[in-house]
Amino acid sequence: MPSTPRYGLFPTEIDGRPGWVTVSMDWLARPDPSKATWLHIRFPFQPADAQGLPTPGAMEVINQVEDMIVPMLEEKLKAQHVGSISSGGARNVYFYAPSDRGMADALRLVAAQFPAAAPGGIGRSDPQHQLFAELLEPDLGQFEFMKNAWVLEQLEQAGDDHAAPRMIEHFASFPTAEGREQFAGELPELDLALGEDAFFTEARDGAEAFIVKFTQHAGVEIFALSDLTAQLAQNAIDAGGEYEGWETEPVAKQ
Repeated sequence: MPSTPRYGLFPTEIDGRPGWVTVSMDWLARPDPSKATWLHIRFPFQPADAQGLPTPGAMEVINQVEDMIVPMLEEKLKAQHVGSISSGGARNVYFYAPSDRGMADALRLVAAQFPAAAPGGIGRSDPQHQLFAELLEPDLGQFEFMKNAWVLEQLEQAGDDHAAPRMIEHFASFPTAEGREQFAGELPELDLALGEDAFFTEARDGAEAFIVKFTQHAGVEIFALSDLTAQLAQNAIDAGGEYEGWETEPVAKQ
């Protein structure tokens, strides 16, 4: 199984405009309480599309600028890059650090290298990491999008045709048989099917887990799939359990 990626990607909306968020999986799992200063670095990108999002050409420049900013601030300020947002013709890059001392000097070096994307920056005290929660932390649906994007990337590397219908197996687990029954009863409304071996149990951490396996025959388009898995995740939570994800075999491109 491939290792978990360092960053997740999901869509968002900022002031009525679409955007894309890149978030650090390391920070999500292990926020560092010693880094209590929020750093916000912003620089423009061109060209942008009609929605204010970067074109492929703009993404090349964004990556070059970020590839200079991130290691520089990590070294000079002991900062940790926690995420970025592209929206409205600008890239916003976020860090937590012990302080913002030295940030302006570092950004002047970046501006000299990339004058068309000269960055500006501000630092704010944020010991509770509230700004991360407000701007970068994914909600349930966005978290499902990130997980699905990661799996689809592995399928893409295997030559998968995402549009091709195929059998997809989904799994959810519950601490009680009653919770599993509640969840399973909602599956037909989502056009999901239970097979003969749909219900089974496993020993997990010294307790019995009640598992349900269910299937669909469909392609693996990221937005439709993520809408479905977000609903499954919420249904599982409502029934006291957890939606564990899906698996399928790659379908070769013709």
